[in-house]
Amino acid sequence: MKIITLLILIQFLLFPCFGQIVINEIMYNPSDESKGEFIELYNPNAYSVNLDGWNISDGGSDIETLKGFGGSSTVLISKRYAIITDEDTNVSVPEGITHLTTGDNSICTSGLKNSGERISLWNASGTLIDQVNYTSPPIPSCSDGESLQRINSSRNLSNNPTNWIALPPSPGKQNFYEDATLELLEISTEEKIYANKTTTIFVKILNHGKEEVIDISVNLSINNIYTNPVTANISGMNITEIQFEWMPTHPGNYIILASLDGQTINNTISVLPQIQKNTTLDVYLETEILLDLEYTSLFEIIIENKKEVDGSCEKKDNITIQYNITNSTGNLIKENNFTREIGCSGYSNTGEWTPNQIGNFTLCGKIINATTNFNNASVCKTIIVIDSKTIPCNLTIQISSPLIWSVNEKSKYYIFVNDSSGNYQNNQIEITYWIEDYFGNFIKNPYTTASIKTNKNSSRDYTPKFDCGTSA
Repeated sequence: MKIITLLILIQFLLFPCFGQIVINEIMYNPSDESKGEFIELYNPNAYSVNLDGWNISDGGSDIETLKGFGGSSTVLISKRYAIITDEDTNVSVPEGITHLTTGDNSICTSGLKNSGERISLWNASGTLIDQVNYTSPPIPSCSDGESLQRINSSRNLSNNPTNWIALPPSPGKQNFYEDATLELLEISTEEKIYANKTTTIFVKILNHGKEEVIDISVNLSINNIYTNPVTANISGMNITEIQFEWMPTHPGNYIILASLDGQTINNTISVLPQIQKNTTLDVYLETEILLDLEYTSLFEIIIENKKEVDGSCEKKDNITIQYNITNSTGNLIKENNFTREIGCSGYSNTGEWTPNQIGNFTLCGKIINATTNFNNASVCKTIIVIDSKTIPCNLTIQISSPLIWSVNEKSKYYIFVNDSSGNYQNNQIEITYWIEDYFGNFIKNPYTTASIKTNKNSSRDYTPKFDCGTSA
């Protein structure tokens, strides 16, 4: 009797047992492709199941046969996991976990689509055992580095969206626990960290459990010169990001340590020397300009590193520029200075000049005062003033706009100056434009501008303010 029982047991272990195996986790969107995709199976039965000869597909016409990775066992022990990867994988499979592959034609080799797939699992007899259609929605979508994980391992729940969640992967391990189970994931910082500038440090914590944790203490320390415990609440089956503020005083390399309930993770960061805002000046005016036209954009002012220091361009810095214009014989034609409020850059209202002579001139400028660092060396440019009356031209003007404009809605119209002779390609043209109704009344008063360039659509905005009527 004992011999017969032993033979039956051996037969049970060696031959396929077609139990209910479930697709438990799908990694289709790794943050680093070299870490690879994988599919995890789980055996919720009280007995082992041999997966030799079982088949899997990703919704296409190819059905691929499972086999042991590197000739290893295909037996999936009760209450344990199996990981399916391609042959060339960097997925870390824990010791004692069944590792499967489908060879060179692995679904992980061809790639699991981020847009969704239908993963199907058949036993060796061709019976469909489990199927997951992870098209999003309704099943949650995964961000980079997250996997799709089953919450409930019961039968026939694969396509119920309430039984799946996207969280950091756990190949070969239990997805979730009833009690709170916290894991320190990573420490991250801003891309660039500068001395004497406050930076934000983020600590990611994953709760594998279904229970919420109240008032947990997370401690951050940096090179024994900074330590800061923060109390946080972490909801169940969720990732929480704790923020710390730190202002390093010196450049160099630092080790950041985060600790939580006996766990410790670290990250090495480099602090760069204190960054300075630096203002540069350049001549913005064109090389060739026209006689008797007023020009108000003579220079371009750029504040380097403004966003790194101030965080944005909204905060203004005051820049004072001194400039002068001399003719070809060196005689001073104009000298003046102006002060501009600059965010990150600007060129409008940077001095003014209405040339009343033709010929060659030198325009020079330098920064004489600023709320930033600056070099007061002069920048200069040779400017040629020409008389437009001496230039052969064939200029025509066109206006295009929508046929119907709605009241209180902004509409665009376009002014196009055609230079068929090609003599004004590098010059701005002075035009006057306006809007009037059918009776000749001005809806928009005449406005003269020299900012129009030839052979280029110049857009303008108009918002009708009246309640009825038409305009042309």
